[in-house]
Amino acid sequence: MRAAIAVADAEGADAVGMRRIARELDVGTMSLYWYVASKDELLAFMIDTVEGEFEIPPPSGNWRADLTEAAHNIRSVLVRHGWMANFIGYRRSVGPNELIHLENSLATLAGADLGLDLAEALRILMAIETYVLGFAQRDQQELRVEHDTAKRLAANPESSVLYQVSIYIEQLKATGRYPLLARLFEEGTVLGRDERFDYGLKCLLDGIEADLQHRT
Repeated sequence: MRAAIAVADAEGADAVGMRRIARELDVGTMSLYWYVASKDELLAFMIDTVEGEFEIPPPSGNWRADLTEAAHNIRSVLVRHGWMANFIGYRRSVGPNELIHLENSLATLAGADLGLDLAEALRILMAIETYVLGFAQRDQQELRVEHDTAKRLAANPESSVLYQVSIYIEQLKATGRYPLLARLFEEGTVLGRDERFDYGLKCLLDGIEADLQHRT
């Protein structure tokens, strides 16, 4: 499983196939079929193995702190395994690691004396998971851009990002139509991914907490 995950981490999930993994393991392709029936089954095992890296804390009594910690842990895993964000919820069956993940997550809300039934708890978890997955995909997009930029600068150090930005700022200012954007770029305002993730998660949890208080 680790060989398949390593290939997916390096080249994407599309690079994973029975022949490729057999080659990585230096065994015959047919030998794999004694253990895995198909590429889909291999992918399902890979997904559940990665989900085993999710660190979902047991309920502490503070549902908001628990869900915040879980969201950060899941995002960290999805940054390490960039292909994984496209496959959460992929399977019709639920693997053993996902069962633990779901059970602890539901217990965080169902056991917090919030008066929630399981359907309401699941709705909250799905809202948070959707946010984390969406941000994880944004992480991958920005990481690819950063990687491509670093390669370009290594090949041609004179193609400075700062130089290109300065030209772009002057073009914006020259139009006279984008004073706020020009000022934003000129001031060098940068919002890091971690800062943006934390802010969005806080807003989401604030909304959930307000809804829970309203129900009470």
